[in-house]
Amino acid sequence: MAAKYNIGELWEVRDLPGKGKGVVARVNIPRGSLILEDKPLFIIPPSAHTVNKEKLNEELDRAVDALNAEDKQTFWSLADSKSDDGQKSARGIYFTNCYSLGQGCSTRFPTAMLPILSRVNHSCRPNTEFHWDKKTEVEQLRASRDITAGEELTDCYLDFTVKGRITSDERKRLMKSGYGFECQCEACSLPSNLQEEDDILRTEAWTLSLTGFELSESQEYPELQE
Repeated sequence: MAAKYNIGELWEVRDLPGKGKGVVARVNIPRGSLILEDKPLFIIPPSAHTVNKEKLNEELDRAVDALNAEDKQTFWSLADSKSDDGQKSARGIYFTNCYSLGQGCSTRFPTAMLPILSRVNHSCRPNTEFHWDKKTEVEQLRASRDITAGEELTDCYLDFTVKGRITSDERKRLMKSGYGFECQCEACSLPSNLQEEDDILRTEAWTLSLTGFELSESQEYPELQE
């Protein structure tokens, strides 16, 4: 993987026990700070997602073939949680790592392959937030709270505006089926009594959010299908 994708002023990619690769803060990072900007290796248009799987496969083949040697090596170094035999595929890497450039994970929006953010591991209580900057065409990662040097940077892979992704059991099932691991983050490793309280609070917050905002909009569009 290219050095520019491995280390920055505030962050670096490291091997983490039980997780493979991850991204760690090199210094203390105050809440709200811009941690990094990640330029996509390529972007897949919404039109590539159809019932015909070959259309997406062809789009991915073209995109990967167009990469320079360094970026191509970076792409193939990313995780593929969809492989049963250890043989990576462009499609498997894509569905393991792609980021939707819009709210939710639906066929309404383009999706990007982000070489740095693909190394950021999941947490249901993340310490960062990501945002697509349309003007500069980069994905920005910012600290959602104060982060200490040596702490792992995490983001959330799940769209919590969609029903069925609220409680710990629901989230664990989704992470296992979608990414091949059972979430053991801070929010999913609470003692049973605190876990129940957290589930209730998250469910109440989700229910209340629907009364004031059209947060269920992403349900009106088909989700990305592998």
